[in-house]
Amino acid sequence: MVQRQLAVTTDPKAYDETEVNNYNIAKGYDLANDYIKYQSDGGATPTPAFKTLRMLSHDESTKRDVILEEATDQAAPASIYGGVDNLTGNFNGAFRGWDFHESGLLMGIMGYQTPVAYARPGGTGGTSNGYAYELSVVPATLALKIVDNNAKSTAGVGSTRVYRGVGISSAEISLQAKAFAQINCAWVARRVEVFPTGYNSTNEPAGDPAMFYNAVLKWTPEGGSVAAFKCQQFSINLSRPIDTDDYLIGSEFLANLIYNGITDLGGSITLSAADYDKISNTMTGSVSSSVYTLDQGRLEYFGAVSGSSTTVLGNQIPSGQLEILLHSANGDKVVTYILANKCKLTEANASAQGLQKFNKTITWKAQINNTDKFKIAVFDPANNAA
Repeated sequence: MVQRQLAVTTDPKAYDETEVNNYNIAKGYDLANDYIKYQSDGGATPTPAFKTLRMLSHDESTKRDVILEEATDQAAPASIYGGVDNLTGNFNGAFRGWDFHESGLLMGIMGYQTPVAYARPGGTGGTSNGYAYELSVVPATLALKIVDNNAKSTAGVGSTRVYRGVGISSAEISLQAKAFAQINCAWVARRVEVFPTGYNSTNEPAGDPAMFYNAVLKWTPEGGSVAAFKCQQFSINLSRPIDTDDYLIGSEFLANLIYNGITDLGGSITLSAADYDKISNTMTGSVSSSVYTLDQGRLEYFGAVSGSSTTVLGNQIPSGQLEILLHSANGDKVVTYILANKCKLTEANASAQGLQKFNKTITWKAQINNTDKFKIAVFDPANNAA
């Protein structure tokens, strides 16, 4: 039976010079084994088999970016030719971190690397329980398979589209009250292979979605103590600036998968209407309850340093460490741990209408350097070690 499905695997040679320059364009998807194989090694080192990801929605778009001949003697284009092959899409689903690790999606989001063994927080199973990823400046290349259960042809029911050379251009991890954690990804691809019947992957998603009621958010303000970060909604946005215009003379396909700029890493937080601390901290630049305005006690234009004291403006932005722990549905083990060593609270907003409650939001950004890291660690939900 053909099922609607989205599945992912790695595709490390999609942009390989040997594979692209020395061999005619051909399908790489192996129908019988559900993986990608390459001409350059005679199929000797195929990719891992596709891993099913359970999604709530997904879309795909093929734009041929046609070239029009706008002639002086004709009212409409005198001729139309194919331009670049522009392939993009999105998918959204419940956050299942271990599936994202096994499929390669997490590497696609965080960048090419070898994930390191990581001990489950509070666990007893040692470092073999999970794997951690940090942001990398080198993209990881994926393949994405979509099975269409509605399509019909003379070959049968269903169709399969395999996108090669896929790069994740953005990812949002979100959590809100009364819901499970979700992920939303946007992608670009180099080319697509199309098959007239449905070829489903047979593996099943691992574990349950991470739920709001046992998620733990911790905030350690700079100069302060760790505390629960109480909020109604929380999001992490990673915008990976893939160069989607890297086309070269001689081919309609994307030439390389490269980042073209810094990653924008941050998000938004919807606070409780009763919140005071985070709004006031952002406004005053301080976590102290005795500071009532930004740069209190400092002097504009004529500040001076005297020994260990100063009246020079500091213009501080509140910062701190953010930790997110997602647990199994019954709360007996951590399944995902997210750490941002240094986040800056950059914007605070509050609004009211009539006597409805105040709506309060905070915007944050993370800084990344040799000391301050952003890390996502995931753990096998089937592992019995807590």
